[in-house]
Amino acid sequence: MKSFHRRSARPAPAPAAKERPAPERHGRVRIDALLVERGLAPSRAAAQRLIDAGVVLLDGQPVTRSSHTVAADCCIALRAED
Repeated sequence: MKSFHRRSARPAPAPAAKERPAPERHGRVRIDALLVERGLAPSRAAAQRLIDAGVVLLDGQPVTRSSHTVAADCCIALRAED
């Protein structure tokens, strides 16, 4: 026996998430993202671990925060293991 009641329509699928552009930081980037961009770390999580370990040097000084913003052309180095 068929039903005479109409089935409710399925809700429309949610639109795909839009990619948000990176916020304007006047030529500055996060140091963990810069480590990945330059190939010194395979991912931002790995870059954050290097920073937490005190291995990353910015102009000769250790970096203490992975969210630190720096100029895109700054000098970044990794401390050599003894």
